[in-house]
Amino acid sequence: MKTRIRIDERELERVVSDAARKAADAKNAEMRRLAAEYRGRPTGEVKPAVVALFTRDGGRLPDDEAAKYARMISEGKLIEFRVGGAG
Repeated sequence: MKTRIRIDERELERVVSDAARKAADAKNAEMRRLAAEYRGRPTGEVKPAVVALFTRDGGRLPDDEAAKYARMISEGKLIEFRVGGAG
């Protein structure tokens, strides 16, 4: 017995896009929290917090990216993640 599944591609795209936006919003909130806590601190102190933020849910962050984000946070710069071509 075969079962056919019909996928509404537009609806699937909408659901995936909404999920990606929610994930970006959550990561942005976490980055703002880090920025408030670590602004002005040495990057060596900030970097472990950045790495922990990205790896706690199974993610990975290359060392050079972690260092870049840590430097930006230390300098008080805003880091914001966006989905797709938003801008």
